[in-house]
Amino acid sequence: MNAFKAPLDAFYRAALNLDFAAGLPLLARMPQGLADRINRLRAKAALNAGLEWRSLAVGSSFVKARSLQGLSMIAGPEAAECLVKQRFAVAAQEELDAARIIKAPRAGFALRFEGQSARADDSSRGMIWLGCHVDALFVGVQALGLAGLAELLMSSNTVEHPQVPPAVKRHFQRKYAALSLALGPNGAVLHKETHLRTMAKRLAAGAGLIVVGDIPAPNQGRAFAVPWFGEERGLDDGVFRLAARTDALIQAFVCWREPIQPQGPTRTAATTHCFEFGPTADPRAPAYREQLRELYAWHGQAIAQDPSRWWAVDLLPLAPLLRAQDSAGASTTR
Repeated sequence: MNAFKAPLDAFYRAALNLDFAAGLPLLARMPQGLADRINRLRAKAALNAGLEWRSLAVGSSFVKARSLQGLSMIAGPEAAECLVKQRFAVAAQEELDAARIIKAPRAGFALRFEGQSARADDSSRGMIWLGCHVDALFVGVQALGLAGLAELLMSSNTVEHPQVPPAVKRHFQRKYAALSLALGPNGAVLHKETHLRTMAKRLAAGAGLIVVGDIPAPNQGRAFAVPWFGEERGLDDGVFRLAARTDALIQAFVCWREPIQPQGPTRTAATTHCFEFGPTADPRAPAYREQLRELYAWHGQAIAQDPSRWWAVDLLPLAPLLRAQDSAGASTTR
């Protein structure tokens, strides 16, 4: 079996490179209904054949295994077996959404807003938009930019790792370039590892920054204790510290994909999206820590409605469990 592993991995890498280099751009130019149907085949290939770029980068199908583990923690082992299939479908849809954004950065998607932006109440202060790797995340990022509510997106240089297939790297580079255009004349997508000081400076000057906040804490000293699927778990405290440092407000958001049933003689499929504004946290408030915990609780409740839409559910098993004495002292303002 081991004798076949190297050539099989090489074949899978070649197939994945072709998919990202030619397949996704082609799907982005097709009619939506047809493209979405073909895209479901991409999802099945990722699930069954291991054609998932993070798994190929490390040479192990860890994404499927850890997604099953995370979904079992939320919904139980039996339900997880069904949910993991849909999780791969949602991840494939996110990749297609990105290809469509690359094709038309400022076109936008059919979308409706629910709730109220807190930035309208105090536009002089910076705003951190706190999302998670859920459903149509980057449709929501684009929407915030086109609405003039955000100018920056915090990214990671993880995708620049040498083991990441070249076409996947180019896909992310093009996605970030397209999102920079959607974020306006001063828009930028900046890696946290190299541009944190720049983001803090612009936040302090009143910019809007989008941050994906479901990343597990790298160690105990960087853990912010949140109520996360029935347990106290430690997520990265970067948002907590960045808002306190820059006096920026924080507001949660999520963007859902909402398929519409085909109607009329053409039976044409359509999709709209719902951008939902969540609660806010203010570092000036005495209850700032509790407010931010409520933001994460809101995200957790949203995910729990359909855990398969959390396409980074494989992160859940990595979030450290915190004991009562740990969570009481985690992430003090400094």
